[in-house]
Amino acid sequence: MKADQINAVMAPAVEFNRLVLNNIEAIVGMQVESFKAYAELGFKNLNAGLDVRTMDELKTYAEDQKNVIRQVGEQVTRDLEALGAVNAKFVEDTRKLSAVKKAA
Repeated sequence: MKADQINAVMAPAVEFNRLVLNNIEAIVGMQVESFKAYAELGFKNLNAGLDVRTMDELKTYAEDQKNVIRQVGEQVTRDLEALGAVNAKFVEDTRKLSAVKKAA
């Protein structure tokens, strides 16, 4: 087999591996950003808890937990939407690659 033939046979596998690697890179990047957002929110909340000195401050802190829960929910929603978009792009790119292979 000539090098050109080997390259032609291997090209779809190489392209698929490139798609997988790009997808993994995007997901890991998203995970890092999500971790930063959750850590920031968590540390901010913990620090606020450390500042509680009176019953009134405790009551305010407890009431603020509704806002923290809302923020976590919003972050989860953003994360899921972003993950869905990355996965949809991967599926679409894989379909295109498959269509090119079938046409060849």
